[in-house]
Amino acid sequence: MFWHPAPGVIAHYNTSSPLGRMAEPREVAAWLLSDRASMVRGALVLVDRGAGA
Repeated sequence: MFWHPAPGVIAHYNTSSPLGRMAEPREVAAWLLSDRASMVRGALVLVDRGAGA
């Protein structure tokens, strides 16, 4: 992922997120590669910092 946000964008996301931080790509990849995601096939997985909860 190549994203170079403007200054303050990450701080804004972190303060407006229910989890208080952005996910690291390795966190998402680790879950998708785990046995817990063994039934995920051809799906869009929304990673929204808990905003949709």
